[in-house]
Formats: sequence, C-alpha cells, structure tokens
Amino acid sequence: SIPVLHLSDASVEIGEFDVHLENGDEAYLTHPVDAVELLASVKSLLRGRQAQRQFSSFLEAAPDAVVIVDHEGRIVRVNRQTEKMFGWDREELIGQDVEILLPKRFRDKHREQRAGFVAHPSTRPMGQSAELWGFRKDGTEFPVEISLSPIPDQTGILVASIIRDVTERKLADERLRQTEKFQKFILDSIP
Repeated sequence: SIPVLHLSDASVEIGEFDVHLENGDEAYLTHPVDAVELLASVKSLLRGRQAQRQFSSFLEAAPDAVVIVDHEGRIVRVNRQTEKMFGWDREELIGQDVEILLPKRFRDKHREQRAGFVAHPSTRPMGQSAELWGFRKDGTEFPVEISLSPIPDQTGILVASIIRDVTERKLADERLRQTEKFQKFILDSIP
C-alpha cells in the first residue's frame, strides 16, 4: 500500500494534525514541499514499514513467548508463542496489564518491581533468586524463565519480555534427582 501523507501549506498547530495520525495518516508536512522532499518523505515511510515488517517476522519466528509492554505495564504486542503458551488470543491481551500473565499471589509485588525496572532499565534475566510462574487463561500455573530488555520508544520505554516454559526441564531435573537418590540408596545398602 502507499503511505498516507497529509499535506498542507497552512500554518497550524502540530496538535491539530494528531487526528489525522489517529485516522491512519502516517505523517504530515505542514509547509510547501517540492517533489524531492515529498519523495524523500515517502521513501522514509516505506523504509519504516520495511523495518516494521522485519521486526514482526522476527517476533513471530521466535521460539519463545515475547510480550512487549509500555512504561505503565500494558501489553502492546505479543507473538504467536505467547498465545500458545498462555492460551489467550492476542486481541484479548493487548491493552491488559502484564500481570494478567502472573498468578494472583505475585501481581502486587510484580507491579512494584516493574516500576523499579522502568526507573532503571537494563537487559537482564528476571527472578534470579526466586522461581517464576506463568498463569494461563484456564487458571493453570507453570514454571517460566524470563529475560527483560528495554526498548527505547518515542513515548518513553517499552519492555520486551522473553518467556520460556521450563516445565519439561523441571520434570527432567526432578527425575534425575530421584534416580540419583535411588542409586545412592542402593549403594548405601550394599554391605
């Protein structure tokens, strides 16, 4: 599709054109433009669209759930793996507080921690000293690992959470511990 530019030679306040952006225009120029400037603006918009398509492709190809939230903790984007892992459709998640994906007993504490992260953002794993749990739409809980990455944005900061379901690894670890415990029992039983 062709980018939509709102062109005007009128001297207006920037805020007056916000409605055009909300209605689908991608940019506006409020001064007389020649063909070169217009072409440059269109090319810039098309490059931005290409970058958005590449980012979307990357997001959808990720093997883990990816949840992107704004500085207030509202979900602004998720990938297909998020839908599969948590059982929600993306349309149900967009606009919700990210805490919808946590068991209720962790939500208040998470809000506090989230505010601290936004104040001092850094790429890091989450919950290094505690086990983390996800909460599915059907009410079931499951163990997760989460990594956080701040993404600078024109509105402030977005936070990308990469979430991995570690249920199978936890079960395998438990089976290994049980096997080792049984082997020790057998060896200790030999006179």
